[in-house]
Amino acid sequence: MNLAMFKLSPKQIDSKLIELYRVVDIHNQTIELIDFAVSTAGIHYIMASLLVVISLAINLHRLVNATLIKKNQLEMLFCFTLVAIHLLIIFLNNYNGQKLMNSSQKLFDELYNSMWYSMPLKAQKILLLIMLQSTTTHAFNILGLFTPCHTGFSTNSEISLFETNIRFMGSLLACYALTGDVMFRDKAAQLGERMLPAFQTETGIPHSLINLHTGASKNYGDITGNPVFKSKVENVRKVLKNLEKPKGLYPNYIHPKTGKWGQHHMSLGGLGDSFYEYLLKAWIQSGKEDVEARQMYDEAIVAIDQHMIKTSQGKLLYVSDLKYDRLEHKMGHLACFAGGMFALGAKTLQNELSDRYMTIAAGLTNTCHESYDRSYTKLGPEAFHFIEGNEAKSLKNGEKYYILRPENEKRNSRSIFARNTIETSNSETFESYFVMWRLTKDPKYREWGWEAVQALEKYCRVPGGFTGLHNVYLVDPPQDDVQQSYFFAETLKYLYLLFSDDDLINLDEWVFNSEAHVLPIRGNPLYRPAPSL
Repeated sequence: MNLAMFKLSPKQIDSKLIELYRVVDIHNQTIELIDFAVSTAGIHYIMASLLVVISLAINLHRLVNATLIKKNQLEMLFCFTLVAIHLLIIFLNNYNGQKLMNSSQKLFDELYNSMWYSMPLKAQKILLLIMLQSTTTHAFNILGLFTPCHTGFSTNSEISLFETNIRFMGSLLACYALTGDVMFRDKAAQLGERMLPAFQTETGIPHSLINLHTGASKNYGDITGNPVFKSKVENVRKVLKNLEKPKGLYPNYIHPKTGKWGQHHMSLGGLGDSFYEYLLKAWIQSGKEDVEARQMYDEAIVAIDQHMIKTSQGKLLYVSDLKYDRLEHKMGHLACFAGGMFALGAKTLQNELSDRYMTIAAGLTNTCHESYDRSYTKLGPEAFHFIEGNEAKSLKNGEKYYILRPENEKRNSRSIFARNTIETSNSETFESYFVMWRLTKDPKYREWGWEAVQALEKYCRVPGGFTGLHNVYLVDPPQDDVQQSYFFAETLKYLYLLFSDDDLINLDEWVFNSEAHVLPIRGNPLYRPAPSL
């Protein structure tokens, strides 16, 4: 936003800035009020329900008394009317409450249970990317309008350490890299300090949940100048490297106190994807100096190729989940990022396995496209199985969802069926389209991307934005009434970059985190390490 474009005088600009500040302040107070109302709604509902039940009981007693004892027709009619009104109130309360729950899908949690402005923060970053191509100077950050407020870091509830890191920390670091505004770096430092208590375990492996009120990547330590963040990450990697790994793979679960693996569930989908991805990207972002990360990645990829990469009877390549030596022959949409990961790994370090990995990259990306192409909406489900004779479709209703990316995970026979018929703006397939286009220039990836754009516009576009779908196989799929924040961070960004020139976020200078936030590679002029503390 550039106020000068409106030809305002300095005094008028000051007035506009004051008005914007008031808007932000009012918004903060509104969110606090709504948060209080939501947190106390249960108590208020129970109290109101008790009052209605008590009042109903009293009026039923009066009705019985007027009918059987007094035989007063006027009082009987009056009491009957009151009882009918009470029953109507109970019915409407239950009906409307159920309707709200069904149509809004945790409406208050999604829209109001955040005081950090996470969606505007992500929207800001994608707009910054677009504005890189503009000749107009934009003063976009006005009074921190789109930055998280400090009180948000004091939210008194347990939140995911992982999601906080990839979403909020990633957004802040990306905005700092793109703008050079130290405000974003300082906010990242505040958030990082709140996250540190999660690492206070016997092994140094952090807890998965943290309360920021009571209480990162290596790159973060360089940017802030605080070495403690880098040391925490290096310690976690050391523990994982020294552990004995089943089949050379890393299970999804590990106990932070004992440092021992939990159930042996290996996956490139939910819970496992980002680990493998970050081994590769840590090496890339270090300017290829972090040799340990690349070595761990290469060893893991060999094991994945040997034990998890399979081909269906229909010649579709897929990466299966593995549980206690048993292949599930299921691939989650979240694993569709792997096509881009294999390609990026092959192109950044050429060796005797590079051709094999490029073949895997192309095969996995093609399979994910097939899961889209075989649905009525041309949007992919949340997961798919590989069952003989019925490939590239979902088996279970809960897997037919398209969520514009699943919240719960980043995220069984032998042909390809989606875990649920859901479409929620999953972006992992688009990520692979983008990477494969940049590295191969095969026009089919842009064609596939354009198919997805048209499908999103046709089935997910609503007056308020974009929504997920409950079943991608239906002619008229029901919508989930939720626009996820990662729709801005990932889906729109990858599709935009897919059709952009290579010099916009050049892959030789930038690397993407799991939430598609761009971070500069060492050597990029925008990589700004701070002086050590």
